[in-house]
Amino acid sequence: MQSTRHKRTITSPRSVGNVALTEESLGVLQIPTTKTHSPVRVVGQRSTEDELEALVPTIRIINGIRLSITLLSLLIVIIYCMYVIL
Repeated sequence: MQSTRHKRTITSPRSVGNVALTEESLGVLQIPTTKTHSPVRVVGQRSTEDELEALVPTIRIINGIRLSITLLSLLIVIIYCMYVIL
């Protein structure tokens, strides 16, 4: 046997205001009826393997410079810490 329960709901002015605010927010988020312009995607030209192979020496030089700067910074920090401690 199924018993039907009726839950008594009490509406407060605050909850009514929240519902009104929610309805207003949803109205703003609805899909517009006029046609909107979509952003244009620009498809770049793909690089070939030959072009990428031509850049390998340059990439190696840049990575070497980055590594040198990192190691030099680490060395400076170590020397500074030893100077402050001693």
